[in-house]
Amino acid sequence: MGGSPHFTTGPDGAAIGAPLAGAVIDHSAPAWGFAVTGLVGASLLAVTIAYQHVAAPKPAEKSTEKSTDQADAPATA
Repeated sequence: MGGSPHFTTGPDGAAIGAPLAGAVIDHSAPAWGFAVTGLVGASLLAVTIAYQHVAAPKPAEKSTEKSTDQADAPATA
């Protein structure tokens, strides 16, 4: 099963976090397992927020200049 498309913590987050914490705990102190897992989660959150900010559609700007387009001008003879 895949994860949620809404950037929420779901089964994928738990499936990645537990082995990561276990591996760090096995190679160092137990407190480091939680610290590293928390830092990885915070880093992923920061990347997600930055991506959503960059990928958000920008509103169209209104032009304050008078158009010089001649397509709508009346024809003169």
